[in-house]
Amino acid sequence: MKHHLSLLLMLSIGLSACTSIVTGHRQIDSAAAADLAVQSAQIRAAERQERAEFRQEERESLMDQADAIQRATGGNAAAYLIY
Repeated sequence: MKHHLSLLLMLSIGLSACTSIVTGHRQIDSAAAADLAVQSAQIRAAERQERAEFRQEERESLMDQADAIQRATGGNAAAYLIY
């Protein structure tokens, strides 16, 4: 009986070791971390620039539309365009 209990205890310890949540300690090299930080900053800057260009293009498009409406109505606020 004592043999079966110790065998069961060893098997349960082995099974819990195989299915443990903790997988080990992983260290990231400081040079690699610095490279990742630089790349991340470059990507964020590029995305920020792209969004700024998109907003500028949208503003220009809206201003072009407003100019077209202004020319079509001759500046008369009483004239309405239905489109």
